[in-house]
Amino acid sequence: MTVDWVVFDFGDVICGPNGLYPKIAERLGVEVTEFERHYWEQRPAFDLGTADETRYWTAVAAGLGLTIDEREAIALNELDMEGWLTAERADTVQLIHELGEAGVRLALLSNAPSAHGRNVVASPWGQRFAHTVFSADVKVMKPSVEIYRLIEQKTGATPERHFFLDDRQPNVDAARAAGWRSELFTDAATARTQLVELGVL
Repeated sequence: MTVDWVVFDFGDVICGPNGLYPKIAERLGVEVTEFERHYWEQRPAFDLGTADETRYWTAVAAGLGLTIDEREAIALNELDMEGWLTAERADTVQLIHELGEAGVRLALLSNAPSAHGRNVVASPWGQRFAHTVFSADVKVMKPSVEIYRLIEQKTGATPERHFFLDDRQPNVDAARAAGWRSELFTDAATARTQLVELGVL
């Protein structure tokens, strides 16, 4: 069966890990490991869109025993977005451009806040994606099958015509359960080999 759409995850596939965690932790006056723990503990609500940036960063700070105002929350969020977008994986970005130049149709599926999604779409490589779905915009996250169906609604293709690359096994397993072809992303070279084997490149 032909693959009509290649679907990428964002975090730790196209960009990441976030290189500004140390700077954010220093700004808050805490250890990086402690910051990251609370960053990820609070993240699901932000990625799901049930918490905005102020509520999210206030919760992160509270977990660290700190109190911040809205202005500081916005500043921390700007640093966070910068940290992700400046941590491009050059080999993955090159692969995206190669696919785009070859006429391969691309989509992006990410658990991410809405503002992060807008910045991704505005990036040079982000414009290669014909369709994007960010969890906060649709109030559903991977590995829920519903979010894969939302991509299908955009592409108009049947499940088996999607090939999905994600760095988290539960998301890969969910994609396969939804009828997609999917592989765990480890590096761009391996992904490229998989795409060649599928006849996409």
